[in-house]
Amino acid sequence: DFGHNPAKIAASLRTARNRAGRVLAVFQPHGFGPLRFLRNEFVQAFAEGLRPGDLLWMLDVFYAGGTVNRDISSAEVVAEIAAKGARAFHAPSREWLVETLAAAARPGDLVLIMGARDPSLTDLAKAVSSALALPPGASSVPSAGTASARTPRA
Repeated sequence: DFGHNPAKIAASLRTARNRAGRVLAVFQPHGFGPLRFLRNEFVQAFAEGLRPGDLLWMLDVFYAGGTVNRDISSAEVVAEIAAKGARAFHAPSREWLVETLAAAARPGDLVLIMGARDPSLTDLAKAVSSALALPPGASSVPSAGTASARTPRA
């Protein structure tokens, strides 16, 4: 999904809730400036949009280059979302995220990947999809070691 600002994230979460058991949401902020400027709105959108069983993993901020003040991090925003009661986690790498998400997934879950500007988000979605299609105990990440993947809903 192209959910990259708080209003679109809230709409995406509402839609996903209507179609799924749990929502396993992944978000990659698309710039330090937008994350800083809309910080409170991002926190509110996720804290209010996620149900008690839902999970959120936030990747590091997508940096497209240039001069920018990097005075905010995804980990800080995740801590604020979690402080409001949501099950939110910082994803330190995409490889870690794929393993962790695959291990957490259960039949009936809906995986929602949101972000903008980063052309490799499609590759992430494909890696997640592949990991979910593997038999339990297999890994789609070459350096993963002992990942535990789950078969998606039947």
